[in-house]
Amino acid sequence: MFVKICKRRVVSSPSKDLRLPGGAVCLSLTDVGRSCASLSGKAFALGARVAEQEFIHIADVPVLETWTRLEADPKAVLIDVRTKAEWAFVGVPDLSALGRKPVMIEWQSFPDSRVDAQFADRLAAQLAATGAGKDDALYFICRSGGRSRMAAEAMAEAGFRRCANVAEGFEGPLDTNRHRGQAAGWKAAGLPWMQG
Repeated sequence: MFVKICKRRVVSSPSKDLRLPGGAVCLSLTDVGRSCASLSGKAFALGARVAEQEFIHIADVPVLETWTRLEADPKAVLIDVRTKAEWAFVGVPDLSALGRKPVMIEWQSFPDSRVDAQFADRLAAQLAATGAGKDDALYFICRSGGRSRMAAEAMAEAGFRRCANVAEGFEGPLDTNRHRGQAAGWKAAGLPWMQG
């Protein structure tokens, strides 16, 4: 079996791997460190070379901790990557108590769910207009944490060094009644929000 160490994709759980075409396996950085001891010959040399490269790690930050960090760091930015429809019908985080607004930019368009190929460039321009730089903390939020993780990875690849994913997002997972916004997430935590 061929093993490929991925620079771009960070597997969030160290026990999971990503199957690639042809049966290859993409290991997380944690798995690389754990597996290097058992690799030999050319495979070990490959592991040693990869270990020298810069890897992207996107932390999952709980919603309440995100709020605390936004309060403590006036340069930190909350970036909402949901769709315009979600902003209008579900609501948006309200940062007025902190004297600022979240940056609103779609990761995917509605209704076709197409990823914006210019996302990183467009967001970099918006951040520059607000005075945010590549060393400022950026917190990405979506409905439940999936799109925001991808957006954070894209911006980290573009050179922004402090990207984080807001765990559970704005609405969180479905509850036992199959409703969002009740079990976890920004709204369920009682953090400020308003109708978009």
